[in-house]
Amino acid sequence: MADASGQRISGWLGESALFFDHYSPWDWAGFACLRETTCHSEQLACHFQALELLSKAQQADYDLLVHKANNGPIKTRLRQIIQGSADSIAVSPLLTPKRIRAALDYPHHAQAISQLIVHYESEWFWNPAKWNELDHLLQHSDSEPNNRWMEEKKRIQKLSWWTELAGKHGINPSGKAWYFHPIGLLANFVAIEDENDLKWLTVELSTPSNWPNVPSDRFNRRINHLNKLR
Repeated sequence: MADASGQRISGWLGESALFFDHYSPWDWAGFACLRETTCHSEQLACHFQALELLSKAQQADYDLLVHKANNGPIKTRLRQIIQGSADSIAVSPLLTPKRIRAALDYPHHAQAISQLIVHYESEWFWNPAKWNELDHLLQHSDSEPNNRWMEEKKRIQKLSWWTELAGKHGINPSGKAWYFHPIGLLANFVAIEDENDLKWLTVELSTPSNWPNVPSDRFNRRINHLNKLR
């Protein structure tokens, strides 16, 4: 958990119906499905800007591309997670790889990011147009070729396998698929049941009549354990 300023907090909370909702793993609480709409040239321009690789003239030329990538569905959601609210993104500060890596050091940010499910065209799907649109950014043209970039496109084409399997085994011919964090997804269905779980704290422990259906010996062991931590 985090406070209003995004700083990590921990401790015990007294449960109240006014502040807590109950969910099962099937509620998919915290997961967000996004369809990315930005293209390769927008993303690369934004990446170059984040790495401060663009000259002043290039910044002016690619400003619109950078703006579109920085305000696309995925980066908008990442910014909301990192900054804590949608109200604070009006200025749309540039979301850099460094900021994302730093956010992953906080468990509440890492968990939220691991719950993103994104629809996007696979990098294993060979589509010449999406790579050719990067020619200008990589200073390649017919009159002044960038040989390294030409070789890289050949390498990408050679490694691409999606088209060969399109229409088979559930592979979408469009090259688009949903991407998710496998561990973040599977963890949603894992419920550890042992003597240390906190299911018995789901009701107020004000009177014995409010206690959940927990064996008394187990309950007393947990109370004694908590008392030792005081």
